Amino acid sequence: MEVYTENVPSGLPPNALADMSQGKTAMLSGSSRKDCTAYALGAHFVEVRVHRRTREIRVPRVVSASAAGTIVNSATAHSQFMGGAIWGLSSALFEATELD
Repeated sequence: MEVYTENVPSGLPPNALADMSQGKTAMLSGSSRKDCTAYALGAHFVEVRVHRRTREIRVPRVVSASAAGTIVNSATAHSQFMGGAIWGLSSALFEATELD
């Protein structure tokens, strides 16, 4: 891997890319990175069943695929993925999204 100083984002130490190639990560948190915005992406595949007579909606299965970068705490990440899927389902079923 070739490392050039212009590839190192501001705020990271100069050896950050060299360390990354050895499996060490240099992380910036909060508002310390002004040069970019990062997002986690996900896709959800949902099986929906509707009762013919009562029109009751059931969701027996949800399968999700997420790309969130480096996971630091797997339990917290799992909770956030589950929360995102549940929030998306309720937004779709109730056709509303409310933020406090």
